[in-house]
Amino acid sequence: MRSRPPVLRDISDTARWVAMYRARETDRPDARFRDPYARLLAGERGEEILRRMPGERPRCSRESVKMDLSDLSARRAFLARIAAPSRKAVVVTEGFLAYLAEEDVASLARDLHDQIAFRWWITDLASPLLLKRLRRSYRRVLAEANAPLRFAPGEGTGFFAKYGWNEAEFRSTWEESRRLKREMPMAWLFRLLARLASTQRREMFRRLGATVLLERHVVS
Repeated sequence: MRSRPPVLRDISDTARWVAMYRARETDRPDARFRDPYARLLAGERGEEILRRMPGERPRCSRESVKMDLSDLSARRAFLARIAAPSRKAVVVTEGFLAYLAEEDVASLARDLHDQIAFRWWITDLASPLLLKRLRRSYRRVLAEANAPLRFAPGEGTGFFAKYGWNEAEFRSTWEESRRLKREMPMAWLFRLLARLASTQRREMFRRLGATVLLERHVVS
């Protein structure tokens, strides 16, 4: 029985291997760098190496479930089933809450809190001002998709405290975009205006949009 040839044959193959990752980064629209020669260096051999490289193996089970989350009985049964074998779990809702009505977010927050195993909740959050701007910019596109933006609580993360979720960490989209060097055009002007504004207005601007970590607490 013939054995398969090794993935890497010599030290030159390690260069082709790394070159393929550089080529993939170059292909990204938000690339951190661009290397026009990477794909040329990698060649077909580099493509083959990357195909044969073992990928990361998940340490958890993965399950895709098709469900209408507005079906409360089905949703609650699903959450109970997921929480049952867990002691400490984190819930992630990305690009989701903004499309729900406030009462629907409240209902979901209560249902998540009902499961003791759900200790943390990570979600993105927009302020009313940001929501207004997004609606103005993307109204037609969102209307065509029947996906209007709805949820942006005036009290910010305080909205969730009423349902058993306290703010544990707040990552401002504005600050993170600067840290990652992915700021919007003319960001320098907004930074200048922020310096001239009052402390209260600077904080309002910082909290326009964010990714937040919420932690479960006992509701009195």
